[in-house]
Amino acid sequence: VEKFKEVDEGGDVTVECKASANPEPSAIKWSRQGHPKFSQMGRFLHLRNTTYANGGQYTCTVTNILNPSGEPNRKRSGNGTVTISVRHKPGVAYIKPVEPVGIEGKSVTLTCGANPQGYPTP
Repeated sequence: VEKFKEVDEGGDVTVECKASANPEPSAIKWSRQGHPKFSQMGRFLHLRNTTYANGGQYTCTVTNILNPSGEPNRKRSGNGTVTISVRHKPGVAYIKPVEPVGIEGKSVTLTCGANPQGYPTP
């Protein structure tokens, strides 16, 4: 599996989980870190019409079953992880604190940003 992949917002991305095993893999499953309900089966991870929310780490888990003669079957698995980053414009700008209070003779710190931050960062 590639370690890093970038895609433009609104674009599609495909990542291949390359695995060789003897016997051949019985299952290939994609999962996403921090998103337990995400699951895709098969050698390819397909993400379509991507948004910033699709960025993150995706793991491909390959499983095969060994059949040693005279012994019970044994399941073996291995995995690889790719980080997907979606290039996108920054979201709505903000300044914190919303209502700053200044005291004469004291400094005031204002923080500006955007939610979500754009990628890549300037």
